[in-house]
Amino acid sequence: MRVMKVTLEGHAWEIAAFLGRQPAPKSFGEDPTVLPPPLVPPPPSQPGPGRYLNGTRFETIQELRGGNNTTQIPIRSKQVIDHRLHFAMLVELNGEVRDGVWSIGISEGKFVLTHERTSNNDTQLATGDTINSFFIIDDYTLISYIDSGTEAISKTNNSESYTATAIYESVINPDVPFDARRREKMLMGVYVAYEPLPANGQVVLKYRVDGGSWVTVFTETTDGVLVTESNSAADGDTFEQGYEFEYRIESTGGAEITEFGANYELLESTV
Repeated sequence: MRVMKVTLEGHAWEIAAFLGRQPAPKSFGEDPTVLPPPLVPPPPSQPGPGRYLNGTRFETIQELRGGNNTTQIPIRSKQVIDHRLHFAMLVELNGEVRDGVWSIGISEGKFVLTHERTSNNDTQLATGDTINSFFIIDDYTLISYIDSGTEAISKTNNSESYTATAIYESVINPDVPFDARRREKMLMGVYVAYEPLPANGQVVLKYRVDGGSWVTVFTETTDGVLVTESNSAADGDTFEQGYEFEYRIESTGGAEITEFGANYELLESTV
């Protein structure tokens, strides 16, 4: 049994990845919420990893460290769609709230965690708000939440609309060789590739170093463009140097990102 662990308040909640044990729902008439017996969050006195369930040892596949007393996972709100376990979660990561529907499943032989849908487009919930539940019907997703004491339900738009921002945030030091991750580096250049950018498409690339603030590299709006490259920040400043680099790509208006890359220069080390 493999699980994803979300750490909060000094102990772990674990979401079982019952993947491949139940087919995705074929029609609205079937109950997509039926899963194998639910996994109950362990009390604080019991450690998360290493527990046993039905004689099978848990194996932790990913860990998210959320804010203290702020992470919410309505454990009974889940569906298996296309062999991926979907669940609702509100979690504070790196100082920002991530709320809505998440999924975990196998991609290219590895378990991958994805933040599928936000509760209310670009409007984030606060840590004091509540994520209640969700339901997926074909291409439509309904999410129930409480925002500043007001109950609300969001629904997928049934007409073509790309006003909400799609956001990609990289891992730390993406595609950097293992031996270079601990070395101080100077960012030399970055690029983002797309399908031909549509008339209303926009792509914004940002980066940050060693957990600092996001810095805008460029904002691309040129119709039909395929690649944008840059060797400096949007304000003309040279890129910063540091140890841990992260990137954020924001797209609207139907822009489709196909590739991203960065080049570094390793700085001298005494080790």
